[in-house]
Amino acid sequence: MESSLMRQWIVRPKQGSMRAPYVVNSTFAYDSRQHRYVQTEMDNDGAWYVSAAEPWKGNTIHWRDLATSTKPSRWDMARIDSTTFRIASFAQLADEAPNYTATCKRD
Repeated sequence: MESSLMRQWIVRPKQGSMRAPYVVNSTFAYDSRQHRYVQTEMDNDGAWYVSAAEPWKGNTIHWRDLATSTKPSRWDMARIDSTTFRIASFAQLADEAPNYTATCKRD
């Protein structure tokens, strides 16, 4: 957290047929005027996104792309318990079935 911005960097080492490591940088902030979270993200493949989400509703937050270098998509994050959350990613805004899901658990 720096200047009310939360930042995240992910580096996936080169593996298999990858030509280089995959690197993504995200920044999150709260827009108090519109009462929503805003995220910007870009990676070393040239993709970028600007997404927004209303505050958490129960254990779930719903992110939607506002602008992107590709097709707008969406993703939902749900808290399972105090150490686990699940992400469901949808390739397009109107998709009903996720194109991938992931579960993360804190150590």
